[in-house]
Amino acid sequence: LPERKKTYLQYRIGKMYLVGLGTDQDYETAALWLERAAEKSHKYAQYTLAGLYAKGQGEERDLKRAFSLYHASAIQGNPYASYELAKMFRDGTGTKKSAEQAEEHFQDAFSGFLVLEEQSHDDKLQYVYFTEEQKERANTVDLKDFLERQGERLLRSGPEWRMSSDHSITIRGNRWYDHGSAGKGGAAIDFVIYYYGKSFPDAVSMLLGGEQGQTYRQSRKQEEVPRKPFALPAANGDMRRVFAYLLRSRLLDYEVVSAFAKENLIYESLELSKDKTRQFHNAIFVGYDPEGKARHAHKKGIYTMGKSYRGNLESSDPRYSFHWNGKSGEVFVFEAPIDMLSYISLHKNGWKEHSYVALCGVGSQALFQLLQDHSELKKIHLCLDHDLAGLKAAERIQERLAEAGYPDVRRELSTWKDWNEDIKAMHGMEAVPAEEKPPPEITEERMLQMA
Repeated sequence: LPERKKTYLQYRIGKMYLVGLGTDQDYETAALWLERAAEKSHKYAQYTLAGLYAKGQGEERDLKRAFSLYHASAIQGNPYASYELAKMFRDGTGTKKSAEQAEEHFQDAFSGFLVLEEQSHDDKLQYVYFTEEQKERANTVDLKDFLERQGERLLRSGPEWRMSSDHSITIRGNRWYDHGSAGKGGAAIDFVIYYYGKSFPDAVSMLLGGEQGQTYRQSRKQEEVPRKPFALPAANGDMRRVFAYLLRSRLLDYEVVSAFAKENLIYESLELSKDKTRQFHNAIFVGYDPEGKARHAHKKGIYTMGKSYRGNLESSDPRYSFHWNGKSGEVFVFEAPIDMLSYISLHKNGWKEHSYVALCGVGSQALFQLLQDHSELKKIHLCLDHDLAGLKAAERIQERLAEAGYPDVRRELSTWKDWNEDIKAMHGMEAVPAEEKPPPEITEERMLQMA
């Protein structure tokens, strides 16, 4: 295939994954294909990928990267990218505030839209008038009902709902809050503008059902519920169940688990069900700030039948997730607490001298906070999962570390999907295999099939 056509196909496949056309919707795979086209300066791939970085879909939210991509697209004559740049300069997101730059890019966008209108009668330019009653109805749409009709899967999180595609966003009635963006939140119209990148008229139209005349259930008025302060769940009288789970089911080393328990980094909780008729025991992995105050907790269900609960406690500060501070200049980075404890169990010799951090996901906030708090840390081992998501996250984090002045970064891969799977395999148990990036020839063949 000619390179130009191949780049276009990469962009189109990324869009197909983005909207779920001909395949399941998959933001991470969409980002993977869009990255390939964006690297070859495809302006629409750059624009679409910038939106994913801006929203944290398929990529860790990175406003500076979004700004860079919008800029690369805008200088190639994409007025939609110019419009997004103008807003970023106006609001100071991803760059410094500049009213002058905002005005310049708004003018570029306006000029570009006029050209588009002349060439293709772009219907996005039509002026849309909404009455105050229409705007009120749109702004009070029940977001759970709305998102489910868009194909989003929602997870119950106390009195709120959490989006499965973006766990940082919670909704309740017509209100939403993004816990990973320094206070972003609001009502339904703001959400559609923020999450879907719509203009105000398009957001109102989308919430009112668009041309189909479809309407959504109105949210009942609710009082603003202040976010609860971070608090650890009550501890059980002993750690019998958690030790049994970690040693027998997860096959971790007794001395390693004991060392973390002794420092109050792991404990067993005792929690009541809502109706107070049942008790639940969970493993709690605690993260402390430099002053010794608990700021983060990851909860892991310890029941081996069925799918157990796993997640960070409400109001946890992602900068201070589960970690161990050593005295050497080396830090080892993992996705989950179990991964971290498994690696240490496999590499016990002198382990207490080093530092370790579990990101409790694939975001890098905890790592960069640890580096900020401990200037002696210079050598970084990225030990993320051996699957597509882990490989991609490791690449992204390594790039960010290089930009921040940390060149001594090493990648360590488990033989199986993660370090606990390696332990299982050592004990003769069935283990989940690793995932590799598809070789170029397979990627090309798959791309042609989809296109």
